[in-house]
Amino acid sequence: MLKSLVKYGFEGTFISNTNFNAADIPANAECKIYYVKLPFDATKPKNDKAKKFISAYKNKFGKLPSFEAAYAYEGVKAFHGAAAPNRAKDISGKTFDTVLGKIHVDKHGDTNSELELIKIGL
Repeated sequence: MLKSLVKYGFEGTFISNTNFNAADIPANAECKIYYVKLPFDATKPKNDKAKKFISAYKNKFGKLPSFEAAYAYEGVKAFHGAAAPNRAKDISGKTFDTVLGKIHVDKHGDTNSELELIKIGL
């Protein structure tokens, strides 16, 4: 997609959820290129919960967990906890230490997690 955008003269800001190799970035790119660094990296656990999750996952499946596996793990835990009456009210406005890092639940029940925007071009 980036190559096509550059081919047709795109000069804006390109943000992706995937990191790029240098070979993926056209030499004539005139746009700012960023990727969103996901809040989970199995090679760099943020806390003890992540270390335990990574170890258990690797022991069971023989490989390191992906971001999706970590996100699903936390999602199932949250869903299970939400089955208790009034649980959603109990977590509003609180911050939790998870395998993904710190996640804050706002007053509407929406979550905010630690994402990082990495500049890789221009």
